[in-house]
Amino acid sequence: EVQIATPPPAPTIVAITPIAPPAPMPMAPVAPPVVAAPAPPPPASAPTRPALAAIGVVCPTMVAPAMPQRALREGISGSVRARATIQGGKVTHVEIVSARPRGVFDAAVRTAMLQYTCVTSGAGEIQAEQSFDFKIGD
Repeated sequence: EVQIATPPPAPTIVAITPIAPPAPMPMAPVAPPVVAAPAPPPPASAPTRPALAAIGVVCPTMVAPAMPQRALREGISGSVRARATIQGGKVTHVEIVSARPRGVFDAAVRTAMLQYTCVTSGAGEIQAEQSFDFKIGD
């Protein structure tokens, strides 16, 4: 038996009439968009430094630095400015800020300041600066 397929229906053609675009409408002038400058980056935070305090006030027990033998022998006078880091009533670190002459009195100042006992408010770390003058007796 032979079957004959019926042909597909013919496509329907529809004519579309183009529609004109709407007429432009008068518009108020538009300002260009305002672009804000990018925000500046936040300032780099400085390392937190402990508060400075007068060492004579916070350290009731202070040890005077010994005059170095070299200074006595050679008749050297000078001065040292040192910064002590104090935590829990003890000097934990001594930094020589300035010394004149360099290296003559530094060790004596460090040794003396590391023996200080201090009274501080709170458990935080503070720094205190002290100046030392070394003079050979007249």
